[in-house]
Amino acid sequence: TGEAQPKCSTVCEAMGDVDELSVKLGIAAYHCDRAEVRHELEKGQRAMLESGAVLATVGAADESRASRVARRALDAAALGALELRIDKIDAALPPLRNFVVPKPPLASLALHDARAVCRRAER
Repeated sequence: TGEAQPKCSTVCEAMGDVDELSVKLGIAAYHCDRAEVRHELEKGQRAMLESGAVLATVGAADESRASRVARRALDAAALGALELRIDKIDAALPPLRNFVVPKPPLASLALHDARAVCRRAER
């Protein structure tokens, strides 16, 4: 909206989280040696940039709408397709019996880092 926002506003916080997630996805993509995974991470980066741009248009008076507005920036069909790809990859893995401790290689650590930031950005 072009109006100044206090740095502690919900909108600014959300913009920062989305921006940080975009960077984390870029780092993970850089360290990933699988082209198809790298491509998905780069698509995620673009989606985060689009969400950040939409959030930047939310005025201070509309902070309660920030989450809904950002989610609308993400195409529902694209999210559904991504969830199907995640389910397909997950089905090929053995069932988890414990928490996963982040450890090398660097691509794996970067993805764990991105996952943690993503969970914060979702809120």
